[in-house]
Amino acid sequence: MLREFTKKLKKQLSQDLPGVDAHRKMSSCLRMTAEEALKRKKNVRLSAVMLLLYENEGSIHTLLIQRSTYKGVHSAQMALPGGGKEPQDIDLQHTALRETEEELGICRHEINIIGQMTKVYIPPSRYVVAPYIGYMENKPSFSPDPHEVAEVVQVPLKELFAPETIKKTKVNVSRVKIPIKVPCFEVQQRIVWGATAMMLSEFCDIVNRDAKLMSL
Repeated sequence: MLREFTKKLKKQLSQDLPGVDAHRKMSSCLRMTAEEALKRKKNVRLSAVMLLLYENEGSIHTLLIQRSTYKGVHSAQMALPGGGKEPQDIDLQHTALRETEEELGICRHEINIIGQMTKVYIPPSRYVVAPYIGYMENKPSFSPDPHEVAEVVQVPLKELFAPETIKKTKVNVSRVKIPIKVPCFEVQQRIVWGATAMMLSEFCDIVNRDAKLMSL
């Protein structure tokens, strides 16, 4: 099941991506694209995240993390594993693999990269984020870093793709004094919004282009 899914997904990733159109479905406001930010903004930081696929109890899953509470704009938020590019990283793919290993205790050499989705710009932290998709032949064992990860949340793709998963909710945003209403995914009784929701939206749109992918 997983091999067939990843084979078809890799083919979809080699074609034109939904990109900004998919991102806007889950964005609370019109935001600058990653390409625009790299051209126009100073002190932009590069980062990468990993959308990891694996089989669990007969179905394909991915995972999210709840970030630990800290003094920062993304404190306690739901996210894909990942983080900022460091000097020793040869490229952003290496960043995604290294960060996944550091945050979750998963050996990077056991992750097979399928491809990359469209980069996203996050204004509050000035990060341009490159989302990579990878898979593991076996269900991963987690040993999360408590300083960075409060919880690991496993999500069946069938739940992620269900139309009723997409909702709207009110959240507190650091630059706004009152809560604002934002589109979100509600998975495993958790709210996923912002840049992570935008990346998941593109992933869903990519999969939705192939009926055979949706049936797996």
